[in-house]
Amino acid sequence: MVRVMVIAVAMACGCAGGPECGHADETTYRCMPLIANMKGCIGGPRGDDRTNARVYPIGCQVDVPECSQLDPGLPRTFECVLDAGGEPDWYEPI
Repeated sequence: MVRVMVIAVAMACGCAGGPECGHADETTYRCMPLIANMKGCIGGPRGDDRTNARVYPIGCQVDVPECSQLDPGLPRTFECVLDAGGEPDWYEPI
């Protein structure tokens, strides 16, 4: 009886080793950077790579070393898109 309770509690809190998303150990870009004076997203999707001043093209996708909050079985991905003001910015698709 106690064993069943422990398993039920572990499953309820997500401690039972749910699906792993298999994310990379570091931010992974699925594109090549552009020449610095071209229009695109600057640095990484969470501002952590802004110091390198690399510019990534519209449509570039980036996997960050986290599991998605919406689907824990997938890595968290951002995409370089144009925001409402027409400026490039990193966006996490839903």
